[in-house]
Amino acid sequence: MLNKNLNIFKNFNLNSFFPYIIAIILIILMIIAMDIIIPFLIGGLLAYILYPIIIKLQKNLKCKKEYLALSSLLMLFASIIMIMSYFLPYCYYQVINMYKLFVYHDWNKTVEIITNSLEIYIPSSNAQFLKIKFVELLNQSVYFISKNIDYVIYSTGTIFSSILLIILIPFITYQFICDYDEIKKYGSKFFTINQIIKIKYWQKKIDVIIRQFLIGQTIIAFFWWIYYALIYSILGINFAFTIGLISFIMSFIPYIGAILTLIITLIITLVQFGGITIEIWLVISTYTVGHIIDICFLSNHFVGKKIGLHPLLTIFSLLFSAKFMGLIGMFLALPTMVIIKIIFEEVFCSKQLKKIL
Repeated sequence: MLNKNLNIFKNFNLNSFFPYIIAIILIILMIIAMDIIIPFLIGGLLAYILYPIIIKLQKNLKCKKEYLALSSLLMLFASIIMIMSYFLPYCYYQVINMYKLFVYHDWNKTVEIITNSLEIYIPSSNAQFLKIKFVELLNQSVYFISKNIDYVIYSTGTIFSSILLIILIPFITYQFICDYDEIKKYGSKFFTINQIIKIKYWQKKIDVIIRQFLIGQTIIAFFWWIYYALIYSILGINFAFTIGLISFIMSFIPYIGAILTLIITLIITLVQFGGITIEIWLVISTYTVGHIIDICFLSNHFVGKKIGLHPLLTIFSLLFSAKFMGLIGMFLALPTMVIIKIIFEEVFCSKQLKKIL
């Protein structure tokens, strides 16, 4: 009996469990130390995007990878700083005013105006019930929006942390790019040859999906920014430029991002025009037309079915990430779920189950 137990321990291979141990450690770190990990996540993402470009430039220009990485990062961050110095003061001013609107506005007065407007179309008994539900929904929406705006203001207002991020992210990105091959070699020590072959296959599959999704979704996000900023400016709606910027950011959160953008716009329009006016219906029409264009042309042309996640799985990943990591978690939910799905399919799933997922 003792010999059998010893044989089990001899045959036990820790390397086979090492990838799962790393995954568990990373998830725990992301939950308990998100603020520390953010610079590394952003730096890793930038390195992931820039590395193939730098390798191509290195082959064509026959220049050292370190020089190309440094010059690429300097150009990238110089462009970002120039754009931020032009747009950030204007956006920050609008965000502050939006925050004041959501926090200090007399919402009881707005609710009264809206319910009075609804009573024209709805019987008084039903209107009273709708008023109670509307107040609950409005309070929840205002709390959620003001809380996240407050978080943005607090984050950007902390000068030390902002400067630290500006310094750290380029440095971390540079180190990731320069030491990319060394990191791969060091990481391969902890895996068997078969595991390395599998990981390389998964990496190629994940790379294709996520790169195509990021490029396609960024093009769509710019469309939303220009579309909303332009039309809402023509309609005379306050904070049109910032609403466009919010839609740009929120477009990377499927389903929920679009709904949040609409709720923010409707609340701003309700307050500005004092009730259910023609502008409210124009906002809803603008939103509807935009999403018809998105569904019929933009998503099919630029993104298509590159992610390949079921809508229920997408919503679950968004809610789960939001629970533990907040708004940042929602942005990371989709790429993380794609990685988990591909690995799960390749390791555990049969061909029939792959089709369902």
